[in-house]
Amino acid sequence: MLDIAFIRDNASAVREAAANKNVDVDIDKLLDVDQQRRELQQQLDDLRQQRNEAATSASKPPSAEDIESGKKLKQAIQELEAKNQVIETSFRELLEQVPNMHADDVPIGPDE
Repeated sequence: MLDIAFIRDNASAVREAAANKNVDVDIDKLLDVDQQRRELQQQLDDLRQQRNEAATSASKPPSAEDIESGKKLKQAIQELEAKNQVIETSFRELLEQVPNMHADDVPIGPDE
């Protein structure tokens, strides 16, 4: 399986390799899902950081406002994690369809 960073950097070469191997894979869709996955992961990381900062800053008993804020953070994290699972599954399925790159000395033909 190719690394997603390699695919990002060499999208046209990966498209060409897939076409040469007669594999129908949508590299643009893969890159789009990857971008969504990375943005969602950043949002999750930010929310978790906020949650951790709120937990460590509370030296006294938390106020009702702090508790409500914590509940909202927890719910937002749970919603994003559920969405992240769906996107991650889609990402893995698309990534597994991408064929490996062929060696330069291998002739291109209709079969193996």
